[in-house]
Amino acid sequence: MKNVSEMVDQYLCTGCCRCVAFCPNGYITVKKGELGFPVPDVQKCDDCGACIKSCPFSDEFSEDEQ
Repeated sequence: MKNVSEMVDQYLCTGCCRCVAFCPNGYITVKKGELGFPVPDVQKCDDCGACIKSCPFSDEFSEDEQ
């Protein structure tokens, strides 16, 4: 997984916005999802992977990075 857009696409995103806080470049913003909840908007994302590592619902999440 390159970024959290796949989490949104798979309806795994809870809208916690942790990925927004962990994006080192500030490229992730929040938008209203199709179900009305906040979801990350990764249109400017450069696929660095920091967001997916911070996502608690990602297989790549690491307790060490909290």
